[in-house]
Amino acid sequence: MKTLSKKHWIAFFIIATIYISFFMLISDTYTSIFAAIFGSLLCIFLIDNFLKESLEEYGFHFRNIHIQIISGIVLTFLMTFILHYNAISNFISKNGFLFSIGDLMKRLVDCFGSYASFFLDFFSTLVNAISEEILYRGFILTFFQRAFHSSSLSVFLSALLFGLSHFPFHQNWYTVIFAFIFGIVYGYLRIKEPEKFTIFSLCLAHFLQNFSLSFLLPFTNF
Repeated sequence: MKTLSKKHWIAFFIIATIYISFFMLISDTYTSIFAAIFGSLLCIFLIDNFLKESLEEYGFHFRNIHIQIISGIVLTFLMTFILHYNAISNFISKNGFLFSIGDLMKRLVDCFGSYASFFLDFFSTLVNAISEEILYRGFILTFFQRAFHSSSLSVFLSALLFGLSHFPFHQNWYTVIFAFIFGIVYGYLRIKEPEKFTIFSLCLAHFLQNFSLSFLLPFTNF
């Protein structure tokens, strides 16, 4: 594992400053989308152009893309089932295990209010998932690995930052704990199974997880 240079620290402080500024300025969905897109592009630019390093070192590659897609989908189902078992049970008990595509679409539309807000939330969920994976499981996790030379500590610290970053928006410690667990699992898989759990497959799983959470939220007890 490479050690950190002055350029790595500069990149870290640039990214930290930008994201902290966004946390203070974000006031609506549109600002959140802009911040997520800008933050993702900034991370990629700094890695590729400023640090002059391969994006693969930070978890970006598309080898065996079918395996990555399958891994992301399987991870989504496991995380959703384990962390939201109660919500899934409530949903099935109220709707039945089998329901028509029309009923599902109506449930989705009711959940988000209208088609326009549905697609806005859909896009917002997607870009935020991509941004968070690039930042926390891409740049920050790799940065901590090089700083501490410890995979366990790097996963823990990146997951802790990931969890705490959710508090300003949700004001809910349950969400922080959930995001922390989420970060531990995703970080561990990114390090231990880098061919299956890349930034791409984790973005896919993260998006599907958040989308399913929005769908199941009315059936939770929180």
